[in-house]
Amino acid sequence: MKRVIQRDFKDRGKTQKQAENDFLKSWDIYYERFKNKSIKKNANVIIIKKDTSISYILKKIFN
Repeated sequence: MKRVIQRDFKDRGKTQKQAENDFLKSWDIYYERFKNKSIKKNANVIIIKKDTSISYILKKIFN
């Protein structure tokens, strides 16, 4: 991150704050792809415990 901010500051003429904000935005966009895959992978998991009701199980299966 420090290297990218220094490059943007020196070569591209951005302020340090603007370079840091741009880096953090791009970092979030890049890693957003991985978050969605991990959530979808576990979408069909049902954890059944001793006190799990049948209505809860049916709701998970049919929705």
